[in-house]
Amino acid sequence: MSIVYFLALEYAVNGSLYGHLQKEPFIEHKAASYMFQIVDALAYLQKKNVIHRDLKLENILLSIDDNIKISDFGLSIHSSRRRTSASNL
Repeated sequence: MSIVYFLALEYAVNGSLYGHLQKEPFIEHKAASYMFQIVDALAYLQKKNVIHRDLKLENILLSIDDNIKISDFGLSIHSSRRRTSASNL
């Protein structure tokens, strides 16, 4: 008998912020709502010591009820200590 693993994800019917912005800009109150939700999600990740490392418009999805969903945690890491890094381009 073999064990089968699977991952079930919510379908983001409204696509990504990137795709949405390619069609038309957001009205001000909707943009403010999305920004608040993104900041709230990032604050939650910070409390859990998760660093996303690939946050971009393509990885911010919109659910059917117009809520933000951050996706693609493939490059994310869990950091048990706080550190700051600076680099030159």
